[in-house]
Amino acid sequence: MSFTFKYCSLIFLIINPLILTSGDDIFPKVEKQSTEIFLDRFTVYIADGNVPNLNVHCHSFDDDLGDKPLLPNQYFHFTFRQDFMYSTFFSCNFSSIAPDKQITKSVVFNVFDFDISIICRYPSKNCYWLAKDEGFYFSVDNKPFPNGWTMNHTWQW
Repeated sequence: MSFTFKYCSLIFLIINPLILTSGDDIFPKVEKQSTEIFLDRFTVYIADGNVPNLNVHCHSFDDDLGDKPLLPNQYFHFTFRQDFMYSTFFSCNFSSIAPDKQITKSVVFNVFDFDISIICRYPSKNCYWLAKDEGFYFSVDNKPFPNGWTMNHTWQW
């Protein structure tokens, strides 16, 4: 063997393990992704826009939020993460209750589901619902009523 071949072989044997052990620096490190990217956090706000004795009962497949009696101009909210299959939903039963405890009007609808999540995603991942005597208004940016609010549901008598 020639001196050059031995010398090149020796250099290869010394450098090759260094290349192999430092090879993982070739690709950028991928940091563990935050679950917030995949499991978006949403907040739903429900306000009483002057409906007498409004009672709201919301639930999902996993969670029952219970009865929430609201006075005019009062609101409640809940925050949750959308599941990775985008199947999270919250349905609410709204009812206006007379002083004699009789339900005068009511309606049930989803305040959050896949379609609503697409609308609420931008700009803030907030969904706003406003109960009024004529029906239920929806907004994503909570501007003063009626700017930016659209009626989505009506009461059932």
